[in-house]
Amino acid sequence: MNTEQDRADQRVRTVCQLILTVIAVGAALSLLRPVLVPFCLALLLTYFEVWPERVLGAVFGDPARLWEYDPDGRKPGRRRKD
Repeated sequence: MNTEQDRADQRVRTVCQLILTVIAVGAALSLLRPVLVPFCLALLLTYFEVWPERVLGAVFGDPARLWEYDPDGRKPGRRRKD
């Protein structure tokens, strides 16, 4: 009986600590928003500038094969009939 009570107490303590941690992290992030938003944007844009081929690959697929992309399914050299 004592071990079951100890386990239940430990779970209650763990859940309370998790709740307090989430509240503390949320408060810290809300206070640091004026610093974190420009910092994260700077990191993202730096990544785009340093590795543009990776960004193209993430958005459009393999950048070495972009010339094969045909959104209309047309063959090269044929005009689309409108």
